[in-house]
Amino acid sequence: TINKSDLFETRLRVGVSASESSTANAVSTASVTQNISVDVISKIDQLLHRQSAVEEQLRSAKKSVYLTLVVMILILVIIYMTMNNMTSNLLMYSTAVHKSLQGTNQHEHPDL
Repeated sequence: TINKSDLFETRLRVGVSASESSTANAVSTASVTQNISVDVISKIDQLLHRQSAVEEQLRSAKKSVYLTLVVMILILVIIYMTMNNMTSNLLMYSTAVHKSLQGTNQHEHPDL
């Protein structure tokens, strides 16, 4: 015969065993969740570092583009000023030659 206290004790042991198993499962799940969280945080940190590196490269590229544009504009200004100076020198030279030729023409042909 089974007495009531043995039955109660057996039920208590089954309940405690189920509770321990459930607690172990919960701890295991919490551990896995924590590992996943650490992994996700690590990935986010890596992405933020990559983003800051890309932003730094972009800033550097912008600076080099602006510097290149400034140098090109300076070169164009220098070329323009040189061409302008050469043109004015050529104009002055041609005017002097023209006056000189007019002067020789007047000496050769006084009636002009």
